[in-house]
Amino acid sequence: NATGDAHRMRHIEFKPEIVNPTQEEGKVVVNVYVDRTGKVVKTEVNPNGTTTLNSVLRSTATQSAYKIKFDEDPTGPELLLLPIDIYFTLK
Repeated sequence: NATGDAHRMRHIEFKPEIVNPTQEEGKVVVNVYVDRTGKVVKTEVNPNGTTTLNSVLRSTATQSAYKIKFDEDPTGPELLLLPIDIYFTLK
């Protein structure tokens, strides 16, 4: 069933504290590519749903997404694409 993989759920085991380095608020949707061990091997900004064009927020989001750790899925696809919402707010 080729469509089954699209609905595969992976659980986040570790999410880094992401500090907003700017004076702007916004949401960055990051496509993360997760391997079977739960490691993020590639990230990119997903323009769908991203609300900021601020390059600092966008690069902070994609860099921080590398630190997210997912659970293992030994029988899963070699690389699974998951969109992650990263919100930047002003404290």
